[in-house]
Amino acid sequence: MNTVTCYKLYPRGREREEYLQINMDSFFPCTQRVFKSFWKIVNDTYEYFDTKNGLLQIWQFQNYLKVYFTDRIADLKHEQAENKGLYQKYSDTASYARNRVKDKTFPNGLPVKASELERFKAEYKEYTKKTSEIFKKYKQNQRDIESFQKYIKVLGG
Repeated sequence: MNTVTCYKLYPRGREREEYLQINMDSFFPCTQRVFKSFWKIVNDTYEYFDTKNGLLQIWQFQNYLKVYFTDRIADLKHEQAENKGLYQKYSDTASYARNRVKDKTFPNGLPVKASELERFKAEYKEYTKKTSEIFKKYKQNQRDIESFQKYIKVLGG
């Protein structure tokens, strides 16, 4: 878990301190409006930020966020590259199975048996579903990458 705790410290004599705990991986990505509100609240209210790198001040936390978003973009691009390969593999398999069901013959002209035909139908259905899931994940990753890039612009990078 990548958690950040934001603190607002009070002068001596005050019994409590305000804090906000953020689970970075769950909170981001969020909408642009939510991010701008988050940044305004954090920038105006909190003074210190406890991260895995230690206690940071606001300008250091701003740089920490930029690095975090840049790392997430790199991870998402790597995942997109993997998904692209899987998409191609699954769509090719689904296409092969669809052609066997449609033509009822193998590429060499031999007929497909009834038991094999059922297997190809099931395979076509399975790989079509997997292709759709991979495509949705790819598009979601693309939207997340764009969101992280916008966050970096808001932070001044």
